[in-house]
Parts: sequence; C-alpha cells; structure tokens
Amino acid sequence: MDILKTTIERLNELAATTNLFSKFYGICEIDKAVKDKSVAGISHYTSAGQKEQVTNYDNESGTLFWLRRANPSMSLVAVGQRTTSCEDLFQISFALRGVAVVKRDKLPCDNATSSDLIAQAVTKVFIGKEAMLKESMNARRVTVTPIGYAVDPKEIVKNLNYASVYFDIDVTIQTTKECLPIIC
Repeated sequence: MDILKTTIERLNELAATTNLFSKFYGICEIDKAVKDKSVAGISHYTSAGQKEQVTNYDNESGTLFWLRRANPSMSLVAVGQRTTSCEDLFQISFALRGVAVVKRDKLPCDNATSSDLIAQAVTKVFIGKEAMLKESMNARRVTVTPIGYAVDPKEIVKNLNYASVYFDIDVTIQTTKECLPIIC
C-alpha cells in the first residue's frame, strides 16, 4: 500500500460527493517545458511511467488534481503522544495542494464567488472524514487540516469560462512500523 496514493484516492472519493468533478488525478507536477503558454503545463504520470498533460478541461465538467506543497515529513511519535505505550508510532505528514477547475456553467452560481464555493464545498467534505482514511490505511490516527485557498490562479487556466481554485490541506497519519509500505 502506498500511503500517499491511498490518501489521495480517498480524498478524491470524498471530493466526488460534491458532484463538481468528472475527472480526478493523483499527484501531478507543473511542467515548465510546455510550449503552449495559454494553459498551465500540468503533468500526470500514468501507470506505465509516461507523462500525460492535464489540460483538456473542455471534456470535463470539473477536474481535480493534486500538487505537493512541500516534501513529506516522517518522524517517530514521542512516547507521551502515543495512544499505547508499547509500540513505536511513525508520523507521516503530507502538505498537499488540491487544484480544481470547473466549468462555470456547471456551477449552481456563476459570479465573483464561484471559486470560493468550490473551495468551501471540497474542504467541507474532508472535515470529519478522518475515520474513513484511518480505516483504509490501518492507521492509528489521521488528521486532515484545511489550511486555506486561493481563487482563480491565472497560472492554471486563463479562460474565464472556468472557475479555478487552489486549496491547501495538511494530512497527518500516525501508523505502526508494520503498516508502512514495503517495496515490492
């Protein structure tokens, strides 16, 4: 089990309940080598190790993809913070940025606060759903903390037919050594 991949799959499942998106991606990268400067160069790695661009927003009512805001961190949980004292717990933290692009005509309102609506709807479905993430990863504790959001980032999409938003979240997972992934 890949902890980051599982986390993003579960976050995408939760985001799907907003009915704003028809296409979901995992971790993507900003590709600075894109020739067409009218769209952001966002690349997604497929299972075959190949890159594909994540810029064909026209074919979807809404698209959600993820970027890393920082490198993941990993540490041993201090004895006083453990739920049980007899096992070592590792804490893994991911600083993620969800990027949502939604056609304005698919939103319940098309106005100056459309991007706010997207950010608030998505982060709302993450809050309080840590138990589902905890169970799917066999973790001792999971916290999902919304940090903030930025509306209509022009480096993602310059077309006014779309509402776009960055929303930043921190995901912290505490798990035992046995639950850490093994490379196959």
